[in-house]
Amino acid sequence: KEKFDQMKALKLYYSFFIEDIVPAHLTDSHAFREFMNYVRPNFNVPSRRKLARDIAVLGEEAKGAMSSLLEKVSYVATTADSWSSHNRSFLGMTVHWVDPVSLKSEKAVLGIKEILVQQRGTYLAKAMMDLHQEFGLSNKVVSTTTDNGTNYVAAFKMFAGNVEEEVISNLYNIKYICITIKNL
Repeated sequence: KEKFDQMKALKLYYSFFIEDIVPAHLTDSHAFREFMNYVRPNFNVPSRRKLARDIAVLGEEAKGAMSSLLEKVSYVATTADSWSSHNRSFLGMTVHWVDPVSLKSEKAVLGIKEILVQQRGTYLAKAMMDLHQEFGLSNKVVSTTTDNGTNYVAAFKMFAGNVEEEVISNLYNIKYICITIKNL
């Protein structure tokens, strides 16, 4: 039987919250703490504050690892989408690339950001560019795919100096847009 390791247990505990998107307030629940104490009395259940701090640190470490990984890649494609839920709006972006060693297709989430203002083209364009810059992708993005909502059409019109003009004129006739940026 494996000896109990508090650090390993904490890593598994944090993975549970991160991977299953479990609300942090669960860790403060009296019933949940009783259950955890019964199942594993040696496990010191962290407070919601400690859980949030530690997950933030893990997030920064993951972001650093992703940035280091993407440094080795010459070109990437991204996707962008925004949505509203419970009177809140969000922008999500993913990144896709071919691993230069294995030649396998890879993908990851670049980020999900809450949109605190109206989802206008100028805001979406800046938010997408900010995410690209955070990961050092500004000169590596060869295309971005999204739906043809008017806010995204407006966002990509901001890039019109670097975007194929016929793509812009046909945006309303297609279900999804894939903008290819010239002059990489």
